[in-house]
Amino acid sequence: MLRWRIAFLVSVAIAISYLDRQTLPVAVQAIAKDIPLSNQQFSALQSAFLVSYALMYAGGGKLADTLGTRRGFAVIMAFWSLANASHALATSFAMLMGSRFLLGMGEGGGFPTATRAVAEWFPARERAWGSSMQVPRSVRWSRLP
Repeated sequence: MLRWRIAFLVSVAIAISYLDRQTLPVAVQAIAKDIPLSNQQFSALQSAFLVSYALMYAGGGKLADTLGTRRGFAVIMAFWSLANASHALATSFAMLMGSRFLLGMGEGGGFPTATRAVAEWFPARERAWGSSMQVPRSVRWSRLP
């Protein structure tokens, strides 16, 4: 049962990551009141995030291998949280771009570490279930209380 709790917590973290990365297009009008942004600058912000996100897929996996899954995921989540908070301190386009780059690093490291957590806590035949958070075949609705 503990492994399903682990899978649930990892899924919540990844869901927050997904929602977090979708907020810039929504918040850009409010941000533009303090930091005027052109379309090119908005695209640069998106690119800074995506480049670091892609690089950290490999880097996040290496970090999890080096530190271990639990410690690696904690480091990545702390880094990601601080990078997210740094957006509030941004007073210029350059600072906002740096925050987006750092956020991409934190979020990019989350997926490889989450995959490793599922691989460690679930037997090979149940890893797809653990990753997708679906009810395994062994559980039948008729058996549920």
